Amino acid sequence: MITRITRYILPKAGVFASHRQRSGWTSGGANVYAIGVTNETTKIGSQMVQSPNLEGKRTTLRPTGPEDLIFLETLWNDGEVMRYVGYPKGLGIDEEGMRTWFDRLAENRGRDREHWIVEVKGEPIGEAFYRRCDEYCGYRAPKMAELDLKLKPQSWGRGYGSDALRTLATYLFAQGFKTLVVSPNLENKAALMLYERLGFTAKLRFHAEETGAMHEVLALTEPALEAKLHRT
Repeated sequence: MITRITRYILPKAGVFASHRQRSGWTSGGANVYAIGVTNETTKIGSQMVQSPNLEGKRTTLRPTGPEDLIFLETLWNDGEVMRYVGYPKGLGIDEEGMRTWFDRLAENRGRDREHWIVEVKGEPIGEAFYRRCDEYCGYRAPKMAELDLKLKPQSWGRGYGSDALRTLATYLFAQGFKTLVVSPNLENKAALMLYERLGFTAKLRFHAEETGAMHEVLALTEPALEAKLHRT
């Protein structure tokens, strides 16, 4: 099925979102892809929220802090990283925009969303994000969350994306989510191959009105992830 819908991509105002409102992956099945989870305390106003550190086989997902904004600004302003979400010259976000984004993240993180820095041996290589949603680009499923993952180009093709995505997905299934969704640009062949290897299946296609690009909503369930992991 192909539909034409408005796809909300990264706004210049500095709010990082996914396709709905861009503001990024082990389980009851931890036996198939075990991760380590440690807690890091994040202060939200006067409230303290426990955000998890996720340890994959090759990557670590660490909750994003204000000290990471310079790294994220560089990542989002890289046209090679951002071209498939509509910004071939980069997002063009500045320091003020980054602070605005982080303040908005802090309002709800640990409740229905979280953002992590993806690290390898203590060095940041990218970001991962999830947000709880009831509807995603025209697709609906119970207990659903949208995902986003971006790595800097120097880290592409090394298996870090697969490891980070599996780690986040298994963690979210352990939290009670039943379906995880992404909507890659169909020209992003590397992303499509990654999602297929992990067990995502196609649900619908749509045109992004802002860019004219065709995207596909892909969904992942815990049984599908486990089936793929048992084959590897």
